[in-house]
Amino acid sequence: MEYYIDVSKYPCFNSVYFTGFIAMNNMSTFDLAFITELGILMESQEFASVVSIKKNHNATYDINTCKSVIYLKTGCASIHRKTDDALLYELKSPAILGLEQLLSNSCHYYIKVDGRSRLIFLEHSLILELIESNFLWKKMAHFMGATIEIMELQKHNINIKKGAYQTVKTSIENIWHLPVEKRLSTSIFTFIMHRHDISRSSIAKILHQLNKGGYIAIRRGILVNVTKLPERY
Repeated sequence: MEYYIDVSKYPCFNSVYFTGFIAMNNMSTFDLAFITELGILMESQEFASVVSIKKNHNATYDINTCKSVIYLKTGCASIHRKTDDALLYELKSPAILGLEQLLSNSCHYYIKVDGRSRLIFLEHSLILELIESNFLWKKMAHFMGATIEIMELQKHNINIKKGAYQTVKTSIENIWHLPVEKRLSTSIFTFIMHRHDISRSSIAKILHQLNKGGYIAIRRGILVNVTKLPERY
């Protein structure tokens, strides 16, 4: 069945969590094939639930509570750390979310899904049946290994203590490599502060100097141009 959600009517969506995430651009062809194969199988199941998030809305989900795996068929989502709401990762479809919950009940992250996204939910018991009947255990093991590797790399990057300038420099480079439509709607201050423990005043000071030196151009908080950034500030 399929239904649409007006998130504003459901305050229970505001504090829910999951573990397990992956993004298409970090996957091998082998793992992408597994994501697509499992997603198609999930969507074909009689008891699968299909959720479409309306434009200008977003939603969060508790995979541990609903005991389901999610296939992000279309759209975008972001991964946030439960302890401090830090934004850890952004991903695009296709993606499989929550496979780790088949084997673990711990939840350290939650997922926020953007508007215009389409998700397929299938309960754990049915996922296990699909994996068993379609001989997907080997592919799943390979996929989970890649997932763990990406998560550990992200954890390593976050835990490294960088100076304020290196943090801002890396963030500018990351923003500049976003798709143009996404970049032009991304506040550089919000992007950095959601990911790092750095004050707005420190960010503003560094951006002012980079802008003054001709290294970047910012209009109303949006990054519109970048040249080669200096290694030191």
